Amino acid sequence: YGGVVHPSVYFVGSARPDPFNQGEYRPSMFTAEGGLPRPANPTIAAHADDGSAMPGVRAAGVLTGSTARMSGTSMAAPMATRRLLDYALSGAMTAQTVPAAGHDLAELTFVLGKLPLPVVDSRLGRGTVEA
Repeated sequence: YGGVVHPSVYFVGSARPDPFNQGEYRPSMFTAEGGLPRPANPTIAAHADDGSAMPGVRAAGVLTGSTARMSGTSMAAPMATRRLLDYALSGAMTAQTVPAAGHDLAELTFVLGKLPLPVVDSRLGRGTVEA
């Protein structure tokens, strides 16, 4: 976890599909719960593992036309960032909500693509951004 504590900063965990419940996610084996004095959990999680038998997600490789599997919260964070940027570009974010409001319901719903979880999960936060 980074050392920033601010309501507009997102902490992103990593998730993998739940093999028993289609459309649901489980925390990746390596994603953390956080700790004090920082927030005790991620704000949200993002799909950064295709499953326990196939860790990581496919990403562009070094050579032209190649791919590589990459995993970790370093893969989850860009997915969440893309959704936050889409939210900012949609015009829904206003000057009044950016500095202090933090993770309001409209922002979380847009970023997650669905309503946030009513209870914060210690490793998935308020929900999972799908790939």
